[in-house]
Amino acid sequence: MTKSFYIKKNIVTEKTSLLNNKGCYVFEIPNTVNKIEFKKSIESNFNVKVKSINVLNYLTRNNRRYTSSGTIDKKIKTKKKAFVYLEKGEDIDFTKLNY
Repeated sequence: MTKSFYIKKNIVTEKTSLLNNKGCYVFEIPNTVNKIEFKKSIESNFNVKVKSINVLNYLTRNNRRYTSSGTIDKKIKTKKKAFVYLEKGEDIDFTKLNY
């Protein structure tokens, strides 16, 4: 049986590192994944108990830059961020992860 792995990347910033100390981890996930599938994936791959998951959807938007050579139009793609809250005492160890 293969384990499904839905994490595109782990988001590491100052804000998310402060959340990591409180048991919350932030990931970028594919747009097609829902909370239930992602929760099962996290619990099976990391062997932790998930308390809750919050998901943010970032929609496609246009970005325009004005330069000396003219305007540059660019589309910023959709993203989905998942905030994973773990039970007390649980911790995700990224060094032991097998992709």
